[in-house]
Formats: sequence, C-alpha cells, structure tokens
Amino acid sequence: IRRHVYTGAFLLTALIVIENQLVYRAYVKPGIEAFQEGMSTCLIPIAKWFKENSDPGARVLAPDIGALGFYSDRYILDAAGLVSPEFIPLIRQGNPPDSIIDKNLYAGIAKPDYVIGRSRDVVRPEARDSLVALFSRPFYGLTLSDPHLTYYTVYKVRHAERPTASTP
Repeated sequence: IRRHVYTGAFLLTALIVIENQLVYRAYVKPGIEAFQEGMSTCLIPIAKWFKENSDPGARVLAPDIGALGFYSDRYILDAAGLVSPEFIPLIRQGNPPDSIIDKNLYAGIAKPDYVIGRSRDVVRPEARDSLVALFSRPFYGLTLSDPHLTYYTVYKVRHAERPTASTP
C-alpha cells in the first residue's frame, strides 16, 4: 500500500500543477499582458507628457500614481491616500479615488495644477467646472477580475483668479 500512497501523492501534485498552468495561461497571463500594454500605451505616455510639457513644480492629482510618479518627475498627489495621507479621511467616509476627483472633493485638501480622471466613458475635451480637458488615452484590462476599457483624461486646473486691489 505504501507504493500506492506515493503514486497517489505524485498524481495529485501533477494534477494541481497542470491545473495551475491552465488557469495561468487562460486567465492570468492574458490579463498581465493587457495590463502591460495599457501601461505602455496610456499611463507611461501620460507621465512622459507631464515631464515634457509641464512646469517642474507642477502638482498632479491622480487615482493611480505608480508609473506617473516614476516617469513624470513631478509632485504627485495620490487620491487613493497611499502616499498622500491627507486624503484618508475622505476615503474613510466611503469616497473612492475616482469620486474624490469627479466630485471635486480634493479642493479643500490640495491645490493641484493638473488632475487625471478615470472613466469608462470617453471624455470629450470640454470644460468641467474648474477643469479643462487636455487629452484622453484608453487603457484596456486595468483589472484581472473585470477587464474593460477605461479612459484616463488629463485636465488642467483653472485656479480662481485672485482679486487684485484697485489702486486709486
């Protein structure tokens, strides 16, 4: 019977390894490749745009900061609160990063020069309150569990004009 126990354990291990490889090749690998493509065609070009087209002291608010912070060389505000703890109270109130940006909840916390919004819909280049849409880029496969097309839109923040004292 000892000989059959080892054979059974070997067969069970082989089945588990085969199952893992099938799942990896059918679901995980395509998701990783889609994510890598999205990074290469969306977030990294956006970050490089900031490096080439914005003031070195510019402050950028975004829901996803990894590639943006690495490639842009700009001050990044993290709406998810990972590196910008001032957003944590908003998150604890049930506001996800997208809502913080979409509902302009960041206005009382931070004064960014640019905002990056994320949406499933194409954003037309039109003004949104104090935001002027500059450009959008598509990103397919942002998550493994729900692969879909997401659009990242870069906005320039129009800061309110400061009243100037009139001279007599």
